[in-house]
Amino acid sequence: MRPVSSPRSNAPTYWTSLLAIGGMLLLGVAGGFAWHAWWTPTGGVVVDDTWIVLPGDAGREFAATGGFVLGSLLLGVVSGLLIAWRVRPYLVGVLVAAVGGLLAGFVMAFVGHQLGPDDPRPQAAGEADLTAIPADLRVSGRSPYLGFPGGALLAAGLSFLLVSERSQTSVPDSSSPGAS
Repeated sequence: MRPVSSPRSNAPTYWTSLLAIGGMLLLGVAGGFAWHAWWTPTGGVVVDDTWIVLPGDAGREFAATGGFVLGSLLLGVVSGLLIAWRVRPYLVGVLVAAVGGLLAGFVMAFVGHQLGPDDPRPQAAGEADLTAIPADLRVSGRSPYLGFPGGALLAAGLSFLLVSERSQTSVPDSSSPGAS
């Protein structure tokens, strides 16, 4: 019995990897649009040429980052499952999940930020007191950017641990003598 390559292993690894990263970037763009659509702007007003958050809206700034983390984590899990299904060898799959996830997270944040309103802090200068200006859509801190690659690595890693690479790439050859 000799191993026969599966049809998906005939495609060069680099093309499969590039397609996976490209798909993750597209998911990042879609995630940025979804994040923006889900988000409710934080309200704020101008006081002495300074923008301040309205007391009732203080939790919405956290909601923007929390929504980003949740969305990027879910999209990362979807990406990781697709990577585990299509990208071989496993080490390449892990690298694609990490690099593609990090890039897709940045793309998601960039698209969402560009769709949202401008930063209210520079706009506040010269405005009359109590002028309402909405906050911009942004991610607070650096750790939320780990949501997309974290989800992708978690899903791909668990998939790789649960399914052996050999079972995915070897099938019995029915044409050889003695094969059952």
